[in-house]
Amino acid sequence: MLTDYATYLRELVDLSSIRPLKVVVDAANGMAGLTTPIVLGGERLPSLPLEIVPMYFELDGTFPNHPANPLEPENLRDLQAAVLEHGADIRLAFDGDADRCFFIDEKGQPVSPSAVTALVARREIARAKAAGEAE
Repeated sequence: MLTDYATYLRELVDLSSIRPLKVVVDAANGMAGLTTPIVLGGERLPSLPLEIVPMYFELDGTFPNHPANPLEPENLRDLQAAVLEHGADIRLAFDGDADRCFFIDEKGQPVSPSAVTALVARREIARAKAAGEAE
């Protein structure tokens, strides 16, 4: 089922022109430690041109490194430090069950979830219009 889920997520985005990216991912010892290598990596699907820098991928429900709540600024400190250390293109922080993903910008600051939602909405509206699904 996880491979089907990863396939579905990849189909949501046009990956045909993806460029090589370095991606730091803080899984917070939650489910993203299991799903990220499958969705973004080449574990079960064809590899994408991504270099994944894993943080806290070991599944551990006691969350030994920090709580799996990226809404709390103190839980982003390690990821923010990784911005400078790795010079990554994208930095992702997941909650415990990996149903929410938060972005950190190149300066180590959280990107507003509303801004991310607006970008996704803009893309989806354009896609729906092109497909004749919306006016």
